Amino acid sequence: VINSELNTYGISNANNLIIIEGAVSKIESLLNN
Repeated sequence: VINSELNTYGISNANNLIIIEGAVSKIESLLNN
């Protein structure tokens, strides 16, 4: 596996985590309201 491929996968993985965290916090705020 090429280093750049690993970097791209890591970056997209991090972006997915950020999106998931944002969605979770939105759901939590909806539940709290």
